[in-house]
Amino acid sequence: MDNITTLGGVIAEVDALEPNAWSHDEKVRCISRLDGQLWDRHCQGRTGAPERRPMYGPDAPEDTALLCQHPYDGIYVYWLMAHIALYLGENDRYNDLMVKCEEAKAVFADSYAAEHPRTGGTRFLF
Repeated sequence: MDNITTLGGVIAEVDALEPNAWSHDEKVRCISRLDGQLWDRHCQGRTGAPERRPMYGPDAPEDTALLCQHPYDGIYVYWLMAHIALYLGENDRYNDLMVKCEEAKAVFADSYAAEHPRTGGTRFLF
């Protein structure tokens, strides 16, 4: 995978790897959900993290930088391709891609936690 650290870069990469009928807006919403989850679970309350939860709308510029930068940007490709597969009823493919995505997210989470200590007290997730 190339270095695909922007919203437009991820969409272009997925479209090149797997032509699909999803609209641009559907892809943007899907990527926005992922960045929101990543921020909620791994970035919120850490030094150097964006102050706000990332949210992208249909009018977001193509060069919008995503939360996960190289070398973790493959997370977006796995995520988007998995959700397209789910939409197409390709459950085995969805599962395979989500395993790859979760593995990549775990590597990102470990790296982010090591490089960005918590800013305040302990935060519990239930």
